[in-house]
Amino acid sequence: MANRDRREWMDLDTYLNGQRPTLGDLLQPIELGGRCANCAREGALDRWELASRLGKHWYIAELRPALRCMGCGNKGSNSWVFCMQAR
Repeated sequence: MANRDRREWMDLDTYLNGQRPTLGDLLQPIELGGRCANCAREGALDRWELASRLGKHWYIAELRPALRCMGCGNKGSNSWVFCMQAR
């Protein structure tokens, strides 16, 4: 399945360089997403909804095992990605 999202997603772990931010720590213009390790599909997540539902004090790294691909259903080794929102 081809990714139709025209945003340029970047690997969040590389960007953070070892830091462990919480959902509430991310800067406002950062859009959070996930990348499937199986089919490479990328998609956005509503981080404000996640923070509202789970609490803004959750470490993003702790939520990684819960990432599930909406294309193929893969739940293993998926990763966080981000892009900067247009202003």
